Amino acid sequence: MCYFAFCVAFLPLLSLIVVTVSEPYNAFGSAFHNREILFLPLEERLKKWFTEVSEVNHFDALKHLAPTISEEETLKVLPDYAYLVRGLWVCKSSLLFDDGYASKRDRILLEFTKRVSIPEKILAAWIKPDDLRRKRILLPLCRRRGVLKDYKFKTSDLSFLKRYPHIVNELECAWSTH
Repeated sequence: MCYFAFCVAFLPLLSLIVVTVSEPYNAFGSAFHNREILFLPLEERLKKWFTEVSEVNHFDALKHLAPTISEEETLKVLPDYAYLVRGLWVCKSSLLFDDGYASKRDRILLEFTKRVSIPEKILAAWIKPDDLRRKRILLPLCRRRGVLKDYKFKTSDLSFLKRYPHIVNELECAWSTH
């Protein structure tokens, strides 16, 4: 094979490799174009991020979606798209589900605001173990601990809880009326 034919045959493949390696990847493996999302209004950025990239986020990570917007302004908009659970911002269930599963997921999130883990027996009463959407709901939020027979919320952000106690108190009140 001559050099020219080799280049013509493999040039598209080479450009594909260069593009995919140079782009940052999100949790789902697809290229996430940070430059493109920054041109969207903050509300659209947050909605897109929570529904397409990551359901559970640290506030410090979310600040990168709004580099030119103040923390206070970001904190005003965030509750429209996410709940505060253990110091982390978790996508609102209504953005992910439009049926009864939104209320089931909300119930799980509410329980995680009260305790770090939920026994399997309690979860089984809310979402049956053979329910096909059970994994879709639980996987982003928690991990199963077989020995303890429970599901533990993935992590907490204690630094957010300490830095913004007024936001935490305000959103705890919102949970109590939920």
